[in-house]
Amino acid sequence: DEKSLFKFLELTNDCKIPVIAGIWPFTSYKNAEFMANEVPGVVVPSEILHRMSKTKDQQDGKRTGVQIAMELMDKIKDVVAGYAISAPFGNVNMALACAGKIGIDKI
Repeated sequence: DEKSLFKFLELTNDCKIPVIAGIWPFTSYKNAEFMANEVPGVVVPSEILHRMSKTKDQQDGKRTGVQIAMELMDKIKDVVAGYAISAPFGNVNMALACAGKIGIDKI
């Protein structure tokens, strides 16, 4: 959630330390819902949950998750020093797609 990140950066602005953003591309609506409800400190906006709920199948869920992650990375690129992109459930291709190293069709 970029709003939470921007608030954090505002509160820590005096520290002058580089911030690495953690990126977890969702694999499905169920995964996004779990992160939102069960992982302390994780904020998943309702718009993102709604978007993930519209996915048609497993592949569409992964593609949508990568698209959302890439959109977030683009929104915050000017305020972070870099990204720590997770490979959800060992799916390295999803992380590589987020980093632009492979096409989204390869996930």
